[in-house]
Amino acid sequence: MVTSVARARVVGAFACLLLAVVPLAADRPYVLLGDSTNFAMGQPRVAIEVYDANRSSFGPAISNDFLLDSGAQGLVVVGTAAEELIDEGYQTVAVFDEAGIGGLTHPYDVSESYNMDFAGSDGNRHTLTGVRLMSDANITFGDFSGIVGVSAMLNLATSMVFEPMAETFPEPIHVSFEHAVPTTWGHRYHVPLELREYPPTGQRDANDPLPTYAPLPFLPAEVRHGGAAEANWLIADTGAQISILSTTMAFALGLDENGDGNLADDALGTVPLTGAGGEIEALIMQVDEIRLLTDENIDLVWGNCQIVVVDIDPSIPGVIGADLLTSGWLEAWGERLLGTDPTARGYLERCVFDLLDANSGWGTLVIDVEAGHDQVVPAPAALPVMLLTAAWVLRRRRGRPAR
Repeated sequence: MVTSVARARVVGAFACLLLAVVPLAADRPYVLLGDSTNFAMGQPRVAIEVYDANRSSFGPAISNDFLLDSGAQGLVVVGTAAEELIDEGYQTVAVFDEAGIGGLTHPYDVSESYNMDFAGSDGNRHTLTGVRLMSDANITFGDFSGIVGVSAMLNLATSMVFEPMAETFPEPIHVSFEHAVPTTWGHRYHVPLELREYPPTGQRDANDPLPTYAPLPFLPAEVRHGGAAEANWLIADTGAQISILSTTMAFALGLDENGDGNLADDALGTVPLTGAGGEIEALIMQVDEIRLLTDENIDLVWGNCQIVVVDIDPSIPGVIGADLLTSGWLEAWGERLLGTDPTARGYLERCVFDLLDANSGWGTLVIDVEAGHDQVVPAPAALPVMLLTAAWVLRRRRGRPAR
């Protein structure tokens, strides 16, 4: 039998616990995917072909590799691929100073108005008409022949399946462009995407034609470090090999640990970052967690994340890169190679950029989580409800007649 005094002590203990957890009431349920791999094991690739209104092709060969970059607004051809276009009669009509990472700019030639086919891993062609590409035969983007930006993703569901990376390294991510979101594999989450316009500003003459540009997709995310948490809308960027935070975000999170107003002496090191405008050295820093905020009100969480600190634009607080999207797959490839776990998998099975209704200014990043990682941890805020329920039960029992 529980005496009145004992009952009071229990209820009092519940009340103390309730007060202790109230500050956590803003937390949400979450899925702890695992630690970030801290670099992109792979990035999505597509092929393109440029031709005029008479279907006269300028190339480049449809097998050429272009980076499918959701953080890029334009269409860019460089190196030998640009040389091939020029050799086949490709014409340019203006020069545009494209803004890149770290405030750098680079002059690109702007093409005549052409049509462009693009295809994913399945080879199914899709067409953009009346586009103006940027090109420069004198620069390279590593083993990429250029960049295909968001223009190719508008009004389509762009699917990226990560499994091939673990089968034959370095097999690229499987990319397909669909007219409907693929069927769920059973562990699906939805993250809203806001499409924000950044009009081109690199014209040298007001009468020059502008390159084809598209809006950038922003998603809601929260970064946590120590006792600090900063929530904001960050770019969902498949072209970024590592996630990025602005200087303002870095200071707000307390990454200046010695408080001297300088992040360099708190950094883990530096890394060269290449963008449309050239290359810069960026500070590498560590944060405890990066969370994506889903429509299901369940956060998707990566821990121990390395980020770089770069100021892209005052209105851009950061970037969610391919390092997070592909995390876990490098380890899975290693385990398969060694035979320790032939079925090892990364954290995410597939991401789909659902921009089927792009004209609305909104889309969705559809994420299929690997089943073994989809373990939902209840929100700490659920605890007060449990405590109040228990206290109510005790009060009800106290009022019941003895049996």
